[in-house]
Amino acid sequence: AVLGGTVVRFYLDNGLPHTTATYQRTIQAVTASGAQYLRPTARTISLGSARLRVLPPPPNIGDQNNSSVGILVQYGKFQALLTGDSEQLELQYWLERDSIPRVTVVKVAHHGSRNGTSPEWIEATHPQVAVISVGTGNTYGHPSAEVIEEWENAGATVYRTDQDGAVIIQVKRDGSYIVLNQRSSVANPGAMPGGEPTNTQVSPG
Repeated sequence: AVLGGTVVRFYLDNGLPHTTATYQRTIQAVTASGAQYLRPTARTISLGSARLRVLPPPPNIGDQNNSSVGILVQYGKFQALLTGDSEQLELQYWLERDSIPRVTVVKVAHHGSRNGTSPEWIEATHPQVAVISVGTGNTYGHPSAEVIEEWENAGATVYRTDQDGAVIIQVKRDGSYIVLNQRSSVANPGAMPGGEPTNTQVSPG
């Protein structure tokens, strides 16, 4: 739907073919859209004032989860880390080979599953906000209550899409941000540089 309704200049995935009908339709849509296909090599993509640093997956794994593409979003003093369905194997690979900074926001890997978080990963990223993308009533039992507790114990505010709906984070170059969620009428203000909270409150509607 995105490729058919939006002008897409570049398309990037993990480079690992899949057998599902969804994958086949996606690749067909990429071809039809004229978007340039990018492989997940180490690179930085500039989007206006924002930069996306690509964290390549480990080579020759052959597993879709641990071949997820990591993206570090950098906009001024704000940084967010997106990790797809990564499991601990891939997170450890990045910790050993890439410079993983402390960030403001982490998209928690693998829907908050037990094998998608490690103490080392939490310590390295140490975010203020942890967002878990997870389906309501999923049969896997995601997210893990233990994982939620670990992120909260590290000082992160946890949002989960099965309870909060869509989570939108509006940011400024100075590092301040506002978290909007679909099922709340008032935004939660983020921290200004130096730890002072913002006073801005915004309704998501």
